[in-house]
Amino acid sequence: MAAAPPSVGPAPGRELKKARPPISRIMRPNSTTSTVGRQVSGNRKPVPEDQMEVDQRDAIARPAILPSHNFNVKKHFDYSTISHELNKKLPPTRFEDMEIYSTILWHLKRETDLAFLAHELIDASWQSPEAWCVLGNSWALARDHEQALKCFKRATQLNPKFAYAFTLQGHEHVANEEYDKALISYRQGMAADKRHYNAWYGVGKVYEKLGNYEKAFAHFSSASLINPTNTILICSIGSILEKQKQHRQASSYFARATEMDPKSHMARYGKARSLMAIGDNKGALKDLMILKDIAPDAAMASPKIKEAIESLEDDDDDELSMMA
Repeated sequence: MAAAPPSVGPAPGRELKKARPPISRIMRPNSTTSTVGRQVSGNRKPVPEDQMEVDQRDAIARPAILPSHNFNVKKHFDYSTISHELNKKLPPTRFEDMEIYSTILWHLKRETDLAFLAHELIDASWQSPEAWCVLGNSWALARDHEQALKCFKRATQLNPKFAYAFTLQGHEHVANEEYDKALISYRQGMAADKRHYNAWYGVGKVYEKLGNYEKAFAHFSSASLINPTNTILICSIGSILEKQKQHRQASSYFARATEMDPKSHMARYGKARSLMAIGDNKGALKDLMILKDIAPDAAMASPKIKEAIESLEDDDDDELSMMA
């Protein structure tokens, strides 16, 4: 395996007991063949052209449930800021919330930092379910879903009430397109903690993929009742209504989301889409221009958004010419 570049290493503010090379494998106790670790590699998902879709998929795929009494977190998902804050506040030997911290590293695609964290925690305790979740997230970032599943299942063996670990299992099954197994994992998470909104969302997402929009709507709504301030869940409801051609209702959900988080790319773009569908082109253009202001690179990198802005601007110019 090629050596990592000199700049790669643990995140600032989080010191390890001693420097270690990137992890190639972590072995189970009393085993000489079973690989349960991860390989530090350069395989990452390519960033799709439509950055607004990345905002929707990645932000909710592994929602970071950060306790408000521990961390000061913005409404929108600024993972770099959260990671820096956690680096300052979490002691190196802490296990509690490490599964959440590893999820943030997953979002940031910090493969080597995540590998070092997994190595450190597994070395400290093979019996920590949080450590196994960190290791699973590390495998998941390497896109080895089978190894990730083994780790998440080990976490639930150690703690059968670990709802988040069941939900992470569900995400890996979805990645493998094993939707029946995903539903089982998510429902196990719901059974472990009926207020674990991530699992409710996961079931809804599976039903959305299967085209059962009524059940998807019901589960997204239940998740939103548990966590009413989560704009991603509100936007998910709006997206389902869009797919059911209920654009006016969808626009009300997206509008609510933009009021709660004016900087949400997903909410702003969803609102513009639904307004265009009901013929409110001026309102749609206004939201798209706001989106262009708050995320110019992402907005103009998306062919769909760029085309929509240009089309609506042309329509607006034509209307002004007719009035002149």
